[in-house]
This record gives sequence, C-alpha cells and structure tokens, in this order.
Amino acid sequence: MEMAAAPSTVTQIQPREITRHSVALTWPEPDRANGVILEYEVKYYEKDQNDRSYRIVKTGSRSADIKGLNPLTAYVFHVRARTAAGYGEFSGPFEFTTNTVPSPMIGEGTSPTVLLVSVAGSIVLVVILIAAFVISRRRSKYSKAKQEADEEKHLNQEYGIDLLSYFPGVKTYVDPFTYEDPNQAVREFAKEIDASCIKIEKVIGVGEFGEVCSGRLKVPGKREIYVAIKTLKAGYTDKQRRDFLSEASIMGQFDHPNIIHLEGVVTKCKPVMIITEYMENGSLDAFLRATLPNHHQLTVF
Repeated sequence: MEMAAAPSTVTQIQPREITRHSVALTWPEPDRANGVILEYEVKYYEKDQNDRSYRIVKTGSRSADIKGLNPLTAYVFHVRARTAAGYGEFSGPFEFTTNTVPSPMIGEGTSPTVLLVSVAGSIVLVVILIAAFVISRRRSKYSKAKQEADEEKHLNQEYGIDLLSYFPGVKTYVDPFTYEDPNQAVREFAKEIDASCIKIEKVIGVGEFGEVCSGRLKVPGKREIYVAIKTLKAGYTDKQRRDFLSEASIMGQFDHPNIIHLEGVVTKCKPVMIITEYMENGSLDAFLRATLPNHHQLTVF
C-alpha cells in the first residue's frame, strides 16, 4: 500500500498586525495539502540567534498570534503543515520587526472619542498644510517680510477668516522652491545624518523617486529608533534630486504629533536618503478606509 505524501511547503507568511510585544501572522494553505491538514507549526526566533534558540507554536488555523516578544526586535518565522501522513517541510524564513511603542486599536484601551478627535485633528492639519503649500507656490521672489504679509492677506481674502489667528505661535511656511539654491533650503530645514548611523533592514514599498525601506537609526548619545527610509534611485537627474529633497525641506518645517516627523537627510554620500519616523499603522487614507463607515466616499486629490 502506497503511503500518502506529506503536505507541500507553505510559500508565504504575512503579518496581520504588529505591536510592541506581538506579531499576528497569517498564511495560505499549501499548494498540495495531500490530505486534511490537522494543524500548523510556527517556529520563530530572534534574528540574531540564528535558529540556535527557537520556539514552536501550534495552531489549527492558518493564523497565529505570537506574543511575549521584545520590542524593536527582528524575528524570523517558519511555518509547516501536518496531515495524517506527517509534517511537511518548514517554509523559508520570513522576517518581521516588532514596534517600539504601543499602537492601541479601537476597543483596546483607546477611547473612540479621543481617536476621532485625533483623526479629525490630523485631517485639519493636512488641509492647512495643503492650503499653505498651494498659497506659497503662488508667491513671487519678493522680500521675506512682503511674502509673509501677502500670505496673511491672501488667507483673509480667500477664506474669509484669519486662519493663522487660530494657531498662535505657528511659523510661516517657506516654499523651498523659492530658494535660488535648493540645497540651502535643505541645510536650513533638515538635519544631515551620517550614513553610518542608519541600518536599512528591508524594503517596504516603492515611491516616486526610489525604494522605501524600514530600518533603524542610532545617533550617538540617543536611543535607537525604528525609522522609514526613502532612497533616491541611481541615475537621478539634478531636478529629481532637487524635487526629492524638497520633501524634506517641507517636512522639516513642521513639528506636531499629527504630522510625520523628519529625522534628517543623507546628502553627502549615495544613496541620497530622507529619514522619517516609522508610521506603524500605515498611511492615513488606508486607516480611514479601514475604520470609517463611509470610506467608499473618500477620494484622493
């Protein structure tokens, strides 16, 4: 009698949610189950341990919540399936890194009212940022004093209210494209970071100018933090470099908990990079689409 074959290898593991001390994983069924799958085994270990000290979690479903992890730590995960014929081979390694700070979700210690106010505040600040950017693009290269006066007058005329009066102490936004030397804007609004302080860990997306990665930033005298790293692809033109770094010149002028924080830039070596805080919950529009009841009415402009 011919014995049944064990299930084939699981080909993909995806994170459903990553927090400070846990990683929730999900994966598809093997291409060839070769029978009824009785359970899955998840083997995991810290990346630095190199499989010398691992743990096993068993589950009857195609998902698992791995808890009790260390924050800001890279973990490697493998999954295999078991049928009556036995275990299949473990999947290849899939690496995920825990977050540095808690990210409470609705129903987990976060008041829906507070969350709503926070999201509403983010939207207001984004609208103001867009308005300031559009207004600044209309400026001509007059003196800085005249630019500020013209901007305030334009706000009063176009919107019928004095928006700046609602935000005492807010600095006037300066359009980096008004600088004859764009590098001067970068030096004024963005801090130069030594490339040796940055450790790129993995690619998490592709932007207009190049890859977007996650990694770690360790500046001497400060604690190590998890960051997002935007890189400028090779073979760039002067205009592409100028447009790429203008993003840092814009972000560097704002310091608010609802606006992504700029850590600095790398311009003295290649690749040219923009370093920002890591947004563990993804983009604002994706968050709104996942949480608002009328998310289908959201449009990108």
